[in-house]
Amino acid sequence: MLSLIYILMKVIKIDVHKKNVYETELHGDPIQEIRNLIGAPGHETAHKFETGDKLFIDGDGGWNSKKWFELGYKEHGYKKFYGNGVIIHYEKYVYSSTKKSIDQIRSIVRFESKS
Repeated sequence: MLSLIYILMKVIKIDVHKKNVYETELHGDPIQEIRNLIGAPGHETAHKFETGDKLFIDGDGGWNSKKWFELGYKEHGYKKFYGNGVIIHYEKYVYSSTKKSIDQIRSIVRFESKS
């Protein structure tokens, strides 16, 4: 019988429905838990940070969600993503806790505004 051991990992969730950025933990299979947090059957890499952290989103988010968030800086512009996002450290097929702090991510995320 094959047993897998999963290490507790801290990730950052960008929740478009609650318009909130918060830290949470993964306790099991990272791929499945990322998909659960995003709320989609699949995911794709949308952005790679200089720390090796990656933003994962629903690859079909534009079709599945009307809510969005933007990631970026006032000086360099913002990129829009539909649906929820999850940031986790991922390099060479290994997942680990995010290197970016919650405050660093909050400072570069904007949510859709009511028009």
